Amino acid sequence: LPPANSLYSEANFSEAQAALQEIVRDFPDSKVYEESVYRLGLLNFSFSTDSDNPELYRNRAIGYFDEIVANHDSPLYYDALYQRGWVRLNSFAEEDLRVAMNDFMELLQATDSGLIADEQLAQDYRSDAVDNIAYCLIALDGTDFTSRSRGVAELQRVFDGYSNDQIVHLVLDRTTQLKLDMNASLQAVDFLQFKIDSAPMALINPVLQDSIL
Repeated sequence: LPPANSLYSEANFSEAQAALQEIVRDFPDSKVYEESVYRLGLLNFSFSTDSDNPELYRNRAIGYFDEIVANHDSPLYYDALYQRGWVRLNSFAEEDLRVAMNDFMELLQATDSGLIADEQLAQDYRSDAVDNIAYCLIALDGTDFTSRSRGVAELQRVFDGYSNDQIVHLVLDRTTQLKLDMNASLQAVDFLQFKIDSAPMALINPVLQDSIL
């Protein structure tokens, strides 16, 4: 475990954590029960960023978020869904990245179908989900920047049956740019080629854009 003076050490938040754990343990009918579960999830993820054993705290965080996500009627459902995906994204483990993308896809589908009533919140979730799916896709390649990107096939899996082409193109554009920023130009071309192949007649096709300009 990290030293006690570490910013997000468990010792520095022991009182807050103990109070939340008491609510969760002893007052399951409390109005602040789910909020306490959610905050314990956030706390444990914070501990994971400053620990010699981050997996322990990530798993605890996921467990708390799982409890909320199990209740689709919870007012914190989408918040917990997002945070669960974010925790898994930060593990960089291949299976975690795939499961994280499923959570972010559910958020996209919820924003598409109007299930998130707050328009600003829906817009924020949509933007973050696009970015986070892109981060997951590029992370699948690890430190291999020359082989064909594994993210291309994974993108096809993630968006199979999804009908909002605008969002798919946003993810492709974001992923391509991230690969270019990493100087992984060959893999950037993989995503660019997929975009061209999937929408050969679209005006957003970069080849057509160049020819028009």
